Amino acid sequence: EITVTSDSSASWTVPNAPTPNLRLRLRQLDAQNRTYTLNDQSQTAVSRITFRSDGNRLLVQHAINGELVEWDVATRQILWRAMPPDVGQIQPVFLAYVDQSLAVTLYNARGRGYAALFRIGQSAPLWSGQILGQNIAGGALDSARRTLAVIGSLAPAVELFQIEQSAINPTGAVPVPVLATSVAITSRTAFVALRDSRIQLYRLPEWSLDGEFSFPYLPHVTLLHAMPDGKRLAIGCSVSQTSVVQGFSAPAFVLDLASGQIIRSDRRAASTPVAVTSSTDSRYLVFGYRGQPQSPLWDLATNMVLGQASTHQGVLADVQFSPDQRYVASSSGTAPLELVLRTFLFPETTVSAALTIGSFALALDTLRFAPVYAYARTDTTFVGRLCNTGTVPLPLSGHWIEGEPTFQLVQPLAADTL
Repeated sequence: EITVTSDSSASWTVPNAPTPNLRLRLRQLDAQNRTYTLNDQSQTAVSRITFRSDGNRLLVQHAINGELVEWDVATRQILWRAMPPDVGQIQPVFLAYVDQSLAVTLYNARGRGYAALFRIGQSAPLWSGQILGQNIAGGALDSARRTLAVIGSLAPAVELFQIEQSAINPTGAVPVPVLATSVAITSRTAFVALRDSRIQLYRLPEWSLDGEFSFPYLPHVTLLHAMPDGKRLAIGCSVSQTSVVQGFSAPAFVLDLASGQIIRSDRRAASTPVAVTSSTDSRYLVFGYRGQPQSPLWDLATNMVLGQASTHQGVLADVQFSPDQRYVASSSGTAPLELVLRTFLFPETTVSAALTIGSFALALDTLRFAPVYAYARTDTTFVGRLCNTGTVPLPLSGHWIEGEPTFQLVQPLAADTL
């Protein structure tokens, strides 16, 4: 046994045993799943959930009144509450931390799209207002550049907004060929799903078209999710036409971005996805479906469903992994209204991918010379070789030279050679 950890991290001194095929066996010692119900005494359902980037805070938004509530994950205590302006019954669409002190929300009310910017700890928003004259269909945040990408339910364009310290300002629109249905953003690329089952790629920050994936056989794409590894894209589709074998199906896919190929698919759901999240290591993918109380845990490494990431008595509203992968938060949209924080357990035993322990080896010359050189009136240069021929970088510097103080290192020949 190497180590035991309670916070998913540990230090290990690598042994001097070179090997190209080291594997670590990980075993879950505490196999008891813990579920915590968070009750803020609200009479409306939690519709949107997000974690702060460090995983220590959980921010939720209620439907109808749009109230925001921030929780401390460790103590499960409420830290902050705030309300957007009263514009009628609110339907939250998107919620995110801009940074550790700012949060932004997109929501619909009376057939129009609104946004609000909050400073954590303050009850009134820094800025709020209508940003679209139609319902918002989806949104995404480029947190590095503090840019909001918003798609409307009727307009063939992606509207862009810049988040300032106390305002949200429009900066332009990116036209798309047909209606957009979903948008997702990574540090370098934005993905926009179109109603004709194409997925367009845009290079950031200029939002220039950088290619597209075309899948004519896909049903209507309703959700896109960029996996944290930056290599894959999760795609959730609406219910397709009936099949003699499977009946109604709302397929989910995983796209490999490098090859443009679908590498995983699941067709067991019978209703449209309403939420999607993935673990930080990109191994586990979770879709939540309309009218369903559970959210299946999809292990992409084995392409198997390993039970449920969360479950409710009412139908699922939203589900999110915490960035540290220790929790799954989920909420129900119908009675009994619940907001649940559940510990996430890895499979009881798992084996890591192959690791390599490198080695270092020295090739050197031994120089021998008569004592007379130590008393010569002029400097004499001796040339010798000392080279690391192993696989581990080894800094070579003056301390490799042993002798009287009158001997000095003249010049290293290369980074790993003297």
